[in-house]
Amino acid sequence: MKKSFIVGFFAGVMMTASVSSFAATSSVVGKKVQGEFTVVVDGAALSQKAVVIDGSSYAPLRSVGDSTGYDVSFEDKTVAFTKKTEVANSTVSENANELTAINQELLALTMKLKIYSEEVNRLETEGRANPDKQKEISKQIEDLNVEYDPIASKLKTLQARRDELQKQINQR
Repeated sequence: MKKSFIVGFFAGVMMTASVSSFAATSSVVGKKVQGEFTVVVDGAALSQKAVVIDGSSYAPLRSVGDSTGYDVSFEDKTVAFTKKTEVANSTVSENANELTAINQELLALTMKLKIYSEEVNRLETEGRANPDKQKEISKQIEDLNVEYDPIASKLKTLQARRDELQKQINQR
């Protein structure tokens, strides 16, 4: 009788200890999912659903974080949400838009300078062929150079700005 009492006592202690240790953890493993729900953020449904277990809702954290503008990281049993920097994203977007505009302007200016160069070459050839028109042709070339120089200067300024923007975009 004494032996059965001791065995019963130890069995009771073991069961109590195992139930207590199980209750101390908050695992949802093996528990019944009571429902699934669509998660909607700013009118857009996430691809993953939230679930309800024992009256608590569990949502897919990475999906929720990404859709609300947060970076989500998991380290040392901790979930960390960090606000994404919209300034950096908008700056890159603004730089890309400015870069596109500069590239278009560079193309137009380059074409314009090419036309000026071709016209100067044509006039120089004409001047060699017609020495009597040399004075008139020299004046035309001088007028073209007056227009050419500011465009060439602006072209260099835009190229420098383009290179600076491209560097900023590549660093992000």
